[in-house]
Amino acid sequence: MMMSDAFPAGGRDLIVIGGSAGALAALQQIVAGLPPDFPAAIFVVVHQAQSQPGRLPAILARVGPLPAEHAKDGEPIELGRIYVAPPDHHLLIERGRIRLSRGPKENRCRPAIDPLFRTAARAYDRQVIGVILSGYLDDGTLGLMRVKQFGGVAIAQDPADAETPDMPQSAIRNVQVDHVLKSKDIAAVLQRLVQEPSRADPAHNGPQAHAPAQPHGASAMSAKDLPEPPPASPAKSATSPTAATTVCSPATSSSMPPPASPARSAAARCGSASRTACSCTAATWATPTPPTRWPPSTTR
Repeated sequence: MMMSDAFPAGGRDLIVIGGSAGALAALQQIVAGLPPDFPAAIFVVVHQAQSQPGRLPAILARVGPLPAEHAKDGEPIELGRIYVAPPDHHLLIERGRIRLSRGPKENRCRPAIDPLFRTAARAYDRQVIGVILSGYLDDGTLGLMRVKQFGGVAIAQDPADAETPDMPQSAIRNVQVDHVLKSKDIAAVLQRLVQEPSRADPAHNGPQAHAPAQPHGASAMSAKDLPEPPPASPAKSATSPTAATTVCSPATSSSMPPPASPARSAAARCGSASRTACSCTAATWATPTPPTRWPPSTTR
């Protein structure tokens, strides 16, 4: 059944799943727990090397009842199927069809999780369920935040259950996640969610009118921190060494006017706590003293 013909009003029928190191075992558990008549389309991005042959669809088709295949550019979306990002291609979603892209890497990866989640949320807003599994670093956090901003459901694997907890931990810290689950419990929750209406507003054509809830933790991000592709990493802040190097480039420091205090150091000028984290020199600025001329000259 084609996606454009199949979606009931307000149904949650599009699931996006992202993972990296350690995600395969969790993904197999999820797929094995779904019924053959599962009424949703599933899209999967798992980080993989460019040179890998891409055996993931065969593995998923073997462990579960749903057909799985590498996504093809331009093909229509069908319910009850698993679409896997092919190696070295971003997997994107438009209304009713799939797109593949060899655009720039995001979060050092292609395929990356954020582009899949971001485009799914934009195309199907409240009908999307996003799932973040085991993996290093934080790919998928901004994409899952976008899913929530557009009214979808956010799920993260329990970090204690994940082989590599970085990605689910980042999602839980920065997104108002709806469910934190062990991998063995995710399939049952997905079956329940696809049967529930999303309470979508017929006039709703974009993000929710109200501002999204603030994420958990001190490093809360807002909607303005959700750039269009490629997104910035949520783990970076203005006080990180990388950010300090960007802010305090030699060109920036050389254009600064001399400060009021001649003893002010380069680190203090740049607002950096460490001189080694900043590309400005450690030399101090001194207010220049004009040379004394004798006899005084009247020409300028």
